[in-house]
Amino acid sequence: MAEKIALLRPDSVIMAGSWFTYYMSPEGGRIDESIRLTVERLKSMGVQRIVGVGQFPHWTAPPQRILSRIYSPFAGLLDLEPKELQDNNKSLIVWGAFDVDKRLEEAFLKAGATFISPKSTLCNENGCLLLVPGGDGAPMEFDANHLDEWQAQFISAGRTNGRY
Repeated sequence: MAEKIALLRPDSVIMAGSWFTYYMSPEGGRIDESIRLTVERLKSMGVQRIVGVGQFPHWTAPPQRILSRIYSPFAGLLDLEPKELQDNNKSLIVWGAFDVDKRLEEAFLKAGATFISPKSTLCNENGCLLLVPGGDGAPMEFDANHLDEWQAQFISAGRTNGRY
């Protein structure tokens, strides 16, 4: 990856990951130092802007599975509608996963990078966005941790639609 960055010489690099998972791993104690070293290396390669992206919502099940429950023939038994699940889903989120954001923010800022928290854009006291607003029913995550075009555009624009 370093060779590709050196070749492309981007002005900006975005660093994101499944931070909750990384911090819980046996290597978790070295994450902050790894962030510092990575930011340092990127700067030495001429990258002007480095943005650390905090933890995305960690769901109790993949968003596609949650949505499939709604659209299944048995959804009537569950009495759930996509709109309701979009507006009130706090029981489906592992809120403790966001605990790493404070530590991440400190690590990125100390290293000289910018930090943004998806939680502030995607979540409120009732839960987190499960579907991308205006995304034709697209779930907020492509898989457990990755965004596709709809999600990336929504996050990068920092859209809040007056609610989040």
